[in-house]
Amino acid sequence: MPIAERVTPDEIRSHLAKHDVPCPKCNYSLKGVEGELCPECGLYLPESGLFDAPRIAPRTSPEVKGEPMVFVAVVVVFFFVVLALSACLRSLFGTGLMGTF
Repeated sequence: MPIAERVTPDEIRSHLAKHDVPCPKCNYSLKGVEGELCPECGLYLPESGLFDAPRIAPRTSPEVKGEPMVFVAVVVVFFFVVLALSACLRSLFGTGLMGTF
């Protein structure tokens, strides 16, 4: 037996009061709809299949593959650039970026 046959009008109203769910037929936002019909297209909601299966896959966290390594590489390159700049300044002026070491 499909889930929609077990959903009562009160359960539909309760769910739609809290969630922005699109109508399966016309995509009208059903949030806050009080009746059993879509106000836009007239679809009978208890038999619409609205609660048969999720319309949108659950959101999962994105897979992290190379991003941490890119961040580490950028930090290391920045560190070496600062060291090279400090060495250049030290050779030109006798002190580094932070004064004498």
